[in-house]
Amino acid sequence: MIQKIYILLAIFLYSNAYAQSVKSSFAIVIDNEHYQQLSKEISAYRSILLEEGLNVHLVIEQDPQPENIRQYLHKLYTDSFLEGAVFIGNIPVPMIRDAQHLTSTFKMPQQMDWIESSVPSDRFYDDFDLKFEFIKKDEENKLLYYYKLLPESDHAISMDIYSGRIKAPATSIDESVAYIRKYLNKLVSERQKNNPLSHVLAFTGEGYNSNALNSWGSLVTGYRTQFADLYQQPNHIRFMNFRNKENIKPVLMSALKNHELDFAYLNGHGLPDEQILSGHPEVSNPQASMENVSRYVRQKIRETDEAQQSERKNQFQRILGLNDKWFGNIFDTTAIAADSLYHAQKVISIADLRSAEINARLVYLDACLTGSFQLNDYLAAHYPFGNGQNIAAIANSVGVLQDLWANQLIGLLQFGTRVGNILKHTAYLETHIFGDPTFFFNYKEDVTVWNNHITHNKNIQHWKKQLSTPHPDIQALALTKISQLDKKEKATALLRNYFYNSSLETVRTTCFLLLKKIQPADWYKIVIDASQDNFEYLRRIAITEMGEIGHPSFIQPMIELYFQDRHTNRTVFNVERVMLFFDKESVLTAIDSAAAHQPIFDRIAIEELKEKVSKESFFDKAYLDLNKSQTTNRQAGFAITIMRAYRFHQYVPVIIEFIRSSLKNEEQLIPALEALSWFNRSVQKKAIIEVCQEVIDSKQTSEKARQEAFRTKKILQYQ
Repeated sequence: MIQKIYILLAIFLYSNAYAQSVKSSFAIVIDNEHYQQLSKEISAYRSILLEEGLNVHLVIEQDPQPENIRQYLHKLYTDSFLEGAVFIGNIPVPMIRDAQHLTSTFKMPQQMDWIESSVPSDRFYDDFDLKFEFIKKDEENKLLYYYKLLPESDHAISMDIYSGRIKAPATSIDESVAYIRKYLNKLVSERQKNNPLSHVLAFTGEGYNSNALNSWGSLVTGYRTQFADLYQQPNHIRFMNFRNKENIKPVLMSALKNHELDFAYLNGHGLPDEQILSGHPEVSNPQASMENVSRYVRQKIRETDEAQQSERKNQFQRILGLNDKWFGNIFDTTAIAADSLYHAQKVISIADLRSAEINARLVYLDACLTGSFQLNDYLAAHYPFGNGQNIAAIANSVGVLQDLWANQLIGLLQFGTRVGNILKHTAYLETHIFGDPTFFFNYKEDVTVWNNHITHNKNIQHWKKQLSTPHPDIQALALTKISQLDKKEKATALLRNYFYNSSLETVRTTCFLLLKKIQPADWYKIVIDASQDNFEYLRRIAITEMGEIGHPSFIQPMIELYFQDRHTNRTVFNVERVMLFFDKESVLTAIDSAAAHQPIFDRIAIEELKEKVSKESFFDKAYLDLNKSQTTNRQAGFAITIMRAYRFHQYVPVIIEFIRSSLKNEEQLIPALEALSWFNRSVQKKAIIEVCQEVIDSKQTSEKARQEAFRTKKILQYQ
């Protein structure tokens, strides 16, 4: 026992001596035009960082070029213990192509508008294992540089440093300078205050996660575990849901203006210029229901081209049984104004943020598109650049997964963890910090030493020691570090132990996600066991993983869960979606088997589920027709494209046969190969890699098709 104490003491002294001996550094990257007018403010910001124990590299770019910035940051990372960077002003925005598999869910055909179908991402600058090739510079917006991810690149996000953007929502240099000057002055002032994390708000908007109360409850449960101290006086944590009030906007905005608020987590749907808070009210009385229908009809017809409006009206009359009175005031100016005001109360707009004072120091926008920083104006920027005390906003540059675990490791905020050091372990291609990425909430212990450990300490024993802490997110971080540093076998055994034995929901979920990266031999069993966990979020993502893999052993437990969890909307939604990826007869057999021993009161539900499975869908017909001689390019394109979003494992052999018969048809061959690149965890993976090699070796295919086959093969082989 004494020997063990001496060993732990030695590890502790070594770890702290190591962290104190390392002088971590940070890079401020700014274009010269902005720097010439902001040198005083940049100097003040730099002084704050120096006081907090960071060496600061000031990188002033006369003619900013993405490759040069990336190379210099890489050199600083190699030579100077670089932990992060911030990009201020007009620093180029990398627009990444051929990398949608590194996003949480974004899938848009790349033949569409390039600004829409590329992913604006600073992973170009902060993840040095990703390899890119320059394509072109945008002809109109000179800040946008298009790159494609190379097949020989890593195919997973593993950030070497963290990064943030201080990019003003402006169209002129003068306007941008004014915005940034105001922000930097506020930043320096706020960073000089002693502000521990003590007030948190979590808001859930309409339509998110199928409006499932169990999913919302999963969020609440996670926060109760991650922020236990906030449930004690004098701290505060508040949960707000769009259902709490028909017009929730003024209530939420009042909460965000609270000077005591430290962190606000806002999840819902979003656009580049709006956060969607509420939809039409959920009502049961006839008058309110009629008002909902009226607004819906007016909106849809106004959105319809004039030539099609009469047909749309007839459609509504036929389907909804509406008479002419419902359509009388569609283009009445009073009705248009009233509907516009009604809509404005359902969203937070850029105009709202310009006039409001958002005082939450950190805001997480768990929504699509609000961080579209390739645009001159984007909603997320108006949080840090507004009149309140907000320092940073985390937001997404493209569409984002609804089942995202956005509060992963978020409990680390209360221990003085820099925002960037959390993002570094959780980000997708689209996830970004707008504002200062070095921002942290004060803690009673030395945050410089703590952040140095997170950034630079690769001592396995140090991280194993952290597993003794009662705080779940420190345990989760330690497990993350150990999984990166230790041998695969040892890391797998440790993660498996915590997955099965930890009483902390967020720790078990972290283990599940880390084991998914490792893919141990018993991974399928772990997935099945996760689908039976008490934590709703873990059950939910386990079902998604079953769909990604498509192994027959998942069918019975998936159907069993469907009947046990019918009250859990999002889990049921996921099961109904992914059960279509399995053999129909096997699914129907599993339904009968489950129904035979399940205490199901509503027996009609069994027949309804069987009908959903057994009926031929337009998906089925698309694949049955795919290899027929009369199939047109358009029909084939539909069948191929939907494979990007739906894992129809049972139809992969059909696509493979289609590829073999289309070696000379580049127009059909390339999309088919690209679609199969999304099956990187599929039971059909080996067969896909084999057909890719056939295309690569074929003398009938074009060089472009062989390159696509090579890309798909590399994505599937990457682990």
